[in-house]
Amino acid sequence: MPKPVPMKPETSLVSSSKEPPGLLAINLRYFALRVVLFGAVLTAVLLLGVNGWLAFFAALVVSGIMSFPLALRQRRAAQRAFEIRRGQR
Repeated sequence: MPKPVPMKPETSLVSSSKEPPGLLAINLRYFALRVVLFGAVLTAVLLLGVNGWLAFFAALVVSGIMSFPLALRQRRAAQRAFEIRRGQR
């Protein structure tokens, strides 16, 4: 039976270092949170009986207002990552 060959660290799929997430990962998390929040609010507005463009715009406004306090941590993380990246150049 052949002996398994261990993988080199640079060829493994999992990162062994504990680096903070990059700017793209943080921005995707923030965007995903806002999309999920919009979807939830749009669903609630549609269940309340509002139809058409009014439901879309009402959900846009309400989810935008709600995202300020709810996505504060992700927004600050994205700002910090951008500032760190900008400072390295």
